[in-house]
Amino acid sequence: MEETQLLLDDIVLPEEIQRYRAVYEKAAEASQVTDQNKFSFAYCLVRSKAKADVRSGLQLLRELYDST
Repeated sequence: MEETQLLLDDIVLPEEIQRYRAVYEKAAEASQVTDQNKFSFAYCLVRSKAKADVRSGLQLLRELYDST
């Protein structure tokens, strides 16, 4: 139970989100987004404090799910 709570409380720093966003956007501009790029960015977003980021991350995860 304690391990689950640690996962739920894990918040990513805005700087880390920006780093992953830059990688994702650069790949998107070059039309070279991989599933790994998308997953890494989405995983970052769902650990954000901002609800809008979490929603965006969930959308990206949904896209990955739907494409498999």
